[in-house]
Amino acid sequence: MSEKLTIPFRGEARDIYVVYFSPAAHAIPSGDDLENAARRWPMGHLEDPLKAAVAAFFDRRFVSIRVQPVTSLPELPIEVLQLMGLGELEERVVRAATHAVLVLTQDLNIPPRSGLWSALSGALGIAEMLDGVIFDPDALRIIAREEAARWFSPMGFVSVSRHIIVPFSVGDSGLGWMTTRGLQKFGLPELELRDVPPHLERIGHLMNGVAQLLIEEGFRAALRNRVR
Repeated sequence: MSEKLTIPFRGEARDIYVVYFSPAAHAIPSGDDLENAARRWPMGHLEDPLKAAVAAFFDRRFVSIRVQPVTSLPELPIEVLQLMGLGELEERVVRAATHAVLVLTQDLNIPPRSGLWSALSGALGIAEMLDGVIFDPDALRIIAREEAARWFSPMGFVSVSRHIIVPFSVGDSGLGWMTTRGLQKFGLPELELRDVPPHLERIGHLMNGVAQLLIEEGFRAALRNRVR
């Protein structure tokens, strides 16, 4: 008889994106300028009902935006980011950055995940204004602005492969190790596979599929509990 596996799922989720930039002529943007840029981007790029949900999230002051010196933040793992596809231009920006804007939200872990989309769209607007680079500390990767602009749908559908990474490495034994990084933003523990034959690197697609299933099942369970 197979054992029942219980996977923990948090009913609330935190979302955070960090925009690295170098102020022109030592001019640090004001809080109002940052908020205006953060609110302007979704108004010009999103469609209802997600557009209205994001606007309401900002109106309720659920989005926190603050500037910090880069020296006050954990050091960026440049070597890891290079393995994840860090571009030359992006690397120059983050290495030269003296300041960063933190965009943070906390929301219920149910569709349409307004906090997730508010934080990401706000970060895109701020990065556009500052010509900055967006770092996702949960998924441990740089967000390509042009690519991320296509992640939004009117209903706020979450495609997990766009929000997590599945790194794969081979140890001294010749067998691989694969894990997800970023599922914590959906209230889930990370997944892991050990002793993977090196020629099965494409099993990462299976990991993404399992992660997608867990997210959708978590959303359904949270909605059921909410309506009781």
